[in-house]
Amino acid sequence: MITLIIVTFNSEAVIQQCLTSVLHVLPPSSEVIVVDNASSDQTRDILGSFPDVRVIESDTNIGYGAACNAGARLASGSYLLFANADVILLGINTDLLVDDLARGPVGLAGFSFRAGDHAAAAGSGLFSYPRWWSGIVKSSWGLVQPSAGARLLRRCLVQSTAEGAWASGALFAVAREVWEDVGGFDERYFLYFEDVDLCRTVLERGLRVVASRALAAVHAHGQSSGQRDMATAAAWEAASWLLYVAKWYGRRRAALAVRLLTVNLRIVEALLALALIVVPDSKKLATKRCEVHRVAAEIRSGLEGHCVAGARSPAQSVAVAVGRGRR
Repeated sequence: MITLIIVTFNSEAVIQQCLTSVLHVLPPSSEVIVVDNASSDQTRDILGSFPDVRVIESDTNIGYGAACNAGARLASGSYLLFANADVILLGINTDLLVDDLARGPVGLAGFSFRAGDHAAAAGSGLFSYPRWWSGIVKSSWGLVQPSAGARLLRRCLVQSTAEGAWASGALFAVAREVWEDVGGFDERYFLYFEDVDLCRTVLERGLRVVASRALAAVHAHGQSSGQRDMATAAAWEAASWLLYVAKWYGRRRAALAVRLLTVNLRIVEALLALALIVVPDSKKLATKRCEVHRVAAEIRSGLEGHCVAGARSPAQSVAVAVGRGRR
């Protein structure tokens, strides 16, 4: 039996299409669980129109990984399938999926997406692990020109078929016994990098991450996280990247990374300020400067340990990464 787990947060724009595709494609014996992270839009009303879906309503936004873990604890299936709310399933071969997960020391199966996703329209769906420094440029200069940041991301996350690769958390499958053995997602990651971390943990257990062709899907990248503004998303991505660096490369490397990121953010903000002197009426430049300033403020607060105790924020995650906060 397969249990599909989806996490929603203000996902009214995508969840109905997602669930319609899921219920059309999955075998009748499958179980579908949706964990809603305290949505404030019409998401819960939409979920209520699907009586065959088990809905778990969280009073607060506990983060993507923690919500996935909560759904997995209630799952009945021997195989767990995780999908973002902005994924549309086109087809599934359950026999092939089970075979893929049973081949040798396989821990996790990832999937490539059809055209519509920036990452793996025609590739394996697997990526090489990010370098410890990759977030420095992307989280600073990438704010000024998102397309350049995306190109850098693709260079740092090169598609790979190597056994040491990781699979996108937008859609992946794992046997329950493997999931329980690795402990699920590390809940210190509120948003982003939890999938990279999970795959690396699977690899540490001596298991492989493989690409499977058992599922066909389309991914509307970035539509499952409640339409966060760019600065908020960038701050969370930078913070989670720093947590990842601290966990897998050590806190000294994380401390170096955060200081280099801070310097880059200051340079970017200064250049945008100069550009505004030349083009004072540019709303785009003014918006970009505000976004960079907000990200820099979050990173600086975490670096200095100035964050609200117990509150989930990018600053708190940065503080944990550099050893100035506790989770």
